[in-house]
Amino acid sequence: MARRTRWHHERPGLSALLARWLPERQLMLRGRFRVHHLRLTTGRQLAGVAVVLLALTWIGYTSNSVLRYDAVLASRDEQIDEARSAAKALTERLADAQLRLGATTDDLSQIRSRLQDATTQNANLKDTLANLENGLKSSETDRAQATATGERLQTDLASLRGTIKGLNERGKTLRASLDSTQAELQAALSERNQARTDGSQLKRQIKELESRVARLHDTQGEAMIRLALQTVINLDAGSAATGPNADKISPDGKGGPFIAAKAGQGKPETPAKGKPNRLDAYFGQWQELNDVLKRLPLGSPLETYQLNSAFGKRRDPVNGILAMHYGLDLAAKPKTPVLVTAPGIVVSTGWEGRYGRLVEVDHGGGLKTRYAHLAQILVKKGQKLSSRDSIGLIGSSGRSTGTHVHYEVLFNDRPMDPSHFLRAGQYVFKK
Repeated sequence: MARRTRWHHERPGLSALLARWLPERQLMLRGRFRVHHLRLTTGRQLAGVAVVLLALTWIGYTSNSVLRYDAVLASRDEQIDEARSAAKALTERLADAQLRLGATTDDLSQIRSRLQDATTQNANLKDTLANLENGLKSSETDRAQATATGERLQTDLASLRGTIKGLNERGKTLRASLDSTQAELQAALSERNQARTDGSQLKRQIKELESRVARLHDTQGEAMIRLALQTVINLDAGSAATGPNADKISPDGKGGPFIAAKAGQGKPETPAKGKPNRLDAYFGQWQELNDVLKRLPLGSPLETYQLNSAFGKRRDPVNGILAMHYGLDLAAKPKTPVLVTAPGIVVSTGWEGRYGRLVEVDHGGGLKTRYAHLAQILVKKGQKLSSRDSIGLIGSSGRSTGTHVHYEVLFNDRPMDPSHFLRAGQYVFKK
């Protein structure tokens, strides 16, 4: 009872102390439209202080534990390093002991082999002694034989000296022959090197001559192509001049290219002798020209068509601005087959921007044809074509206003008017 009364007497003092240090507080939290009141009593504040003290105590304890653990780990690492060093030292000692043991084993093996050799030599010496004892008995006979053998050897030595003298003289002769042979070999090597140098120069000259011949062939081929193109243009002009009623070409006509005579060929031939040669030359040129004409695109890319746009300046069908047109626009029904106008090799197929689906064919000699705005391509790159082979179907791909094929003819990448070839082809095929 006394204790309870004492506690009641002490409790108001502790409460007053706590109330003085941790007085009751009210926090006002003002929002946008409302005000909240938060009441912090002495008990709540005391609980918060207790939680903070516990947290600080725990932090201190854990920090101390971590530090102690680090110290323990450091000591263990040192012990591990010492153990590793000791193990390394033991390993080195063990390796050294193994080396010593190997050396000792080798020494023992050598000693054993020496003992075996000594035993064998001892036995051999015993046998030698026995043989010597037997040999002493027949020494007088051997001495006589040795004397006779010595005399024979002296005779052989004298003969050998004579042979050596002859060999020395022969060696001198052979050495002189060898010196002359070496001189001849050096001369042959120098001649071979000179021949190699001359051969390389001849090879370079041959390559230069071959390149010149190739350029001459290219120039001659290009000249034949130009002659054929001029023939096409002349045929086009002739067909326009004579009109569709011209029946045939007069057999009395004469002509042909002028070929200048080379220097050193002599006087001009008489008509009786020169006519066959000139005829052969003209016939050969005509054959070459005929071969070139077979490669010219004289056909039409369509069996039937309507010319929508010619070669040259025109009003652009899309924007109406004056522009240059480097081909012919030939219209026909959709899906009409497009035909190659001369034999050749396909060098390009696929989509080419404003051209749409395009096929480009190389006819040789710098001649190429293009067929654009196709609906479908029927050939592949590298494919060989004969004249009038189908390469695709007419369409309106790319920058186009309707179904047609854009047809171009190029010579050395320079566009030419395809209408000349079409009209010349009509005249040639008609004839």
